[in-house]
Amino acid sequence: MGQIVGFTGPISAEQTEAYIERGVGLDEQVGLSGIEKHLQDLLRGKDGRRLIEVGALGEERQEFAYTPPESGTNLFLTMEVEFQSGIHEIMDRYLGSLGAGVAIVSNINNGDVLGLLSYPAFNNQLFAGGITAKEFSLLANDPRRPLINHAIAGLYPPGSTYKLIAAAGALEEGVLEPGHIVDCPGHLILPSGWIFYDWLLTGHGKVDLHRAISESCNVYFYNVSGGNPYTDLSGLGERRLAEYSRQFGFGQATGIDLPNELHGIVPDSDWKTHNLNEHWVTGDTYQAAIGQGFVQATPLQLLNMYAAIGNGGTIYRPRLIDRIESDRGQVVKIPPIEEIGRLPLSTSNLEIIQNGLLEAVQGGNGCLLYTSDA
Repeated sequence: MGQIVGFTGPISAEQTEAYIERGVGLDEQVGLSGIEKHLQDLLRGKDGRRLIEVGALGEERQEFAYTPPESGTNLFLTMEVEFQSGIHEIMDRYLGSLGAGVAIVSNINNGDVLGLLSYPAFNNQLFAGGITAKEFSLLANDPRRPLINHAIAGLYPPGSTYKLIAAAGALEEGVLEPGHIVDCPGHLILPSGWIFYDWLLTGHGKVDLHRAISESCNVYFYNVSGGNPYTDLSGLGERRLAEYSRQFGFGQATGIDLPNELHGIVPDSDWKTHNLNEHWVTGDTYQAAIGQGFVQATPLQLLNMYAAIGNGGTIYRPRLIDRIESDRGQVVKIPPIEEIGRLPLSTSNLEIIQNGLLEAVQGGNGCLLYTSDA
């Protein structure tokens, strides 16, 4: 639970002024990572105050005013330690001392996070007791960067898991019908000479949308996203592809109650001009459609998209806090279940995508969708 709970420590010199403005004493321990940092004000409470008169020898003579201190609240998570521990045990068994990865489990019908682990994790008790220079050096110099919660602050090309966005946009915008056939010889060669390969170099043959999803056909998604110069298929185009990506929750934080969550990158021609001073080309659209190129996403964003596909189209804010109680055990607040968006899909089109995914994991010719090795 180290990356979720976080740890506390002394206020850094850079943050001194900000904490003074919040009424925090410089001798206090403050949250430096995880929930301890993100919800510091709820956990800390408020200092009390006494205004008194003292004599020359320091003895108290009378009290003029008294403001009692307020205890901080207790936060109860949606996660259970035993379940989180089980996830860690499984990842440790298969990834060992050299591997790294992320596992997230959520309730698709309300956004409750049931387990969230960035492996390798770290023991936050090391910080609570005063971490030694050697212990910190081992964590800081580990190439797998265990101090970073990669579930929310790791950016990766999502690979074929991202192809559903191009499928959704093509369906909703009428770029093609589900039964439209695209020929996949294993590559698509543009007139400029650039070759864009399928993962299956021998090709998938004649492919409709259902097969394209279930077998993860790159060439199909090249066609429906950037078009094909040899056919009458114009494609979705980079701007509409980017807009659908944003509606699926990419390019923006999910709002989970953890610090340092990254937004990711949804590229388009404006982004490329501004950041790279280069023009957008058809190949950029092809790469974006299959989750490569300039696309960057967090594992939590991907989880949110697939949860929404599974629940019928509702995108929930990941919910990490089950309830907040006073120090006396009274429930102060139950954070609400929050809908933060809807997938831009009709019921019929969503069902088409769901069926393609079902075939991907259960059908005889299905191809498990994969992400980048990064």
